[in-house]
Amino acid sequence: MLLDTAWRGWCLRPDHFAPDLRTYLADNVYTEIDAAVLNVGFSDDPIATRRTVSELDRFYPKLRRESRWYTPAEAGSERIGHDGFFASRHRDSLWRPVFDWLDMQLGIAA
Repeated sequence: MLLDTAWRGWCLRPDHFAPDLRTYLADNVYTEIDAAVLNVGFSDDPIATRRTVSELDRFYPKLRRESRWYTPAEAGSERIGHDGFFASRHRDSLWRPVFDWLDMQLGIAA
Protein backbone atom coordinates (compact mmCIF):
# COMPACT_ATOMS: atom_id res chain seq x y z
CA MET A 1 0.00 0.00 0.00
CA LEU A 2 2.85 2.40 0.77
CA LEU A 3 4.29 1.83 -2.70
CA ASP A 4 0.88 2.50 -4.27
CA THR A 5 0.62 5.76 -2.34
CA ALA A 6 4.16 6.81 -3.29
CA TRP A 7 3.64 5.85 -6.94
CA ARG A 8 0.37 7.76 -7.13
CA GLY A 9 1.98 10.79 -5.49
CA TRP A 10 4.90 10.71 -7.93
CA CYS A 11 2.57 10.42 -10.89
CA LEU A 12 0.42 13.36 -9.80
CA ARG A 13 3.30 15.77 -9.13
CA PRO A 14 4.50 17.81 -12.11
CA ASP A 15 8.12 16.95 -11.28
CA HIS A 16 7.31 13.34 -10.32
CA PHE A 17 9.94 11.94 -7.93
CA ALA A 18 12.59 14.63 -8.52
CA PRO A 19 12.13 16.27 -5.07
CA ASP A 20 12.59 12.88 -3.40
CA LEU A 21 16.03 12.55 -4.99
CA ARG A 22 17.16 15.30 -2.62
CA THR A 23 15.82 13.47 0.43
CA TYR A 24 15.11 9.78 0.89
CA LEU A 25 16.22 8.79 -2.64
CA ALA A 26 19.45 10.80 -2.36
CA ASP A 27 21.61 7.68 -2.47
CA ASN A 28 20.38 6.82 -6.00
CA VAL A 29 22.79 5.68 -8.65
CA TYR A 30 20.80 6.87 -11.65
CA THR A 31 23.43 9.44 -12.60
CA GLU A 32 26.14 6.76 -12.65
CA ILE A 33 24.46 4.37 -15.08
CA ASP A 34 26.44 4.38 -18.31
CA ALA A 35 24.79 2.18 -20.91
CA ALA A 36 23.17 2.10 -24.31
CA VAL A 37 19.38 2.28 -24.05
CA LEU A 38 16.62 2.09 -26.62
CA ASN A 39 13.55 4.10 -25.64
CA VAL A 40 10.48 2.80 -27.46
CA GLY A 41 7.39 4.97 -27.22
CA PHE A 42 3.93 5.05 -28.70
CA SER A 43 1.91 8.03 -29.86
CA ASP A 44 -1.23 6.75 -28.14
CA ASP A 45 0.36 6.01 -24.75
CA PRO A 46 -1.37 8.24 -22.19
CA ILE A 47 1.28 7.56 -19.50
CA ALA A 48 4.70 7.42 -21.15
CA THR A 49 4.27 10.49 -23.33
CA ARG A 50 7.12 12.26 -25.08
CA ARG A 51 7.16 14.76 -22.22
CA THR A 52 7.29 12.18 -19.43
CA VAL A 53 9.96 10.12 -21.20
CA SER A 54 12.01 13.29 -21.67
CA GLU A 55 11.64 14.10 -17.98
CA LEU A 56 12.73 10.59 -17.02
CA ASP A 57 15.76 10.84 -19.30
CA ARG A 58 17.07 13.73 -17.18
CA PHE A 59 17.77 11.30 -14.33
CA TYR A 60 20.16 9.29 -16.50
CA PRO A 61 22.61 11.81 -17.95
CA LYS A 62 25.23 9.23 -18.99
CA LEU A 63 22.94 7.04 -21.06
CA ARG A 64 23.62 6.64 -24.73
CA ARG A 65 20.03 6.58 -25.78
CA GLU A 66 18.17 6.11 -28.99
CA SER A 67 14.47 6.88 -29.06
CA ARG A 68 11.93 5.41 -31.43
CA TRP A 69 8.31 6.50 -31.44
CA TYR A 70 5.61 4.51 -33.18
CA THR A 71 2.04 5.25 -34.15
CA PRO A 72 -0.51 2.43 -34.10
CA ALA A 73 -0.62 2.57 -37.91
CA GLU A 74 3.16 2.02 -38.08
CA ALA A 75 2.71 -1.04 -35.87
CA GLY A 76 -0.13 -2.34 -38.06
CA SER A 77 -2.55 -1.97 -35.20
CA GLU A 78 -5.51 0.10 -34.12
CA ARG A 79 -4.04 0.65 -30.68
CA ILE A 80 -0.78 0.18 -28.81
CA GLY A 81 -1.34 2.19 -25.62
CA HIS A 82 0.85 1.84 -22.54
CA ASP A 83 1.35 -1.92 -22.49
CA GLY A 84 0.35 -2.98 -26.00
CA PHE A 85 3.97 -3.50 -26.98
CA PHE A 86 3.80 -6.86 -25.21
CA ALA A 87 0.89 -8.16 -27.31
CA SER A 88 1.97 -10.97 -29.62
CA ARG A 89 0.35 -9.19 -32.57
CA HIS A 90 3.32 -6.79 -32.42
CA ARG A 91 5.87 -9.59 -32.76
CA ASP A 92 7.09 -8.44 -36.17
CA SER A 93 6.25 -4.74 -36.11
CA LEU A 94 7.60 -3.79 -32.66
CA TRP A 95 9.48 -6.71 -31.13
CA ARG A 96 11.66 -7.47 -34.16
CA PRO A 97 13.22 -3.95 -34.34
CA VAL A 98 14.01 -4.13 -30.60
CA PHE A 99 15.60 -7.57 -30.98
CA ASP A 100 17.60 -6.28 -33.95
CA TRP A 101 18.80 -3.31 -31.88
CA LEU A 102 19.82 -5.64 -29.04
CA ASP A 103 21.65 -7.90 -31.48
CA MET A 104 23.51 -4.89 -32.85
CA GLN A 105 24.49 -3.75 -29.34
CA LEU A 106 25.75 -7.23 -28.50
CA GLY A 107 27.55 -7.65 -31.82
CA ILE A 108 25.39 -10.58 -32.87
CA ALA A 109 24.93 -11.03 -36.62
CA ALA A 110 21.33 -11.60 -37.68
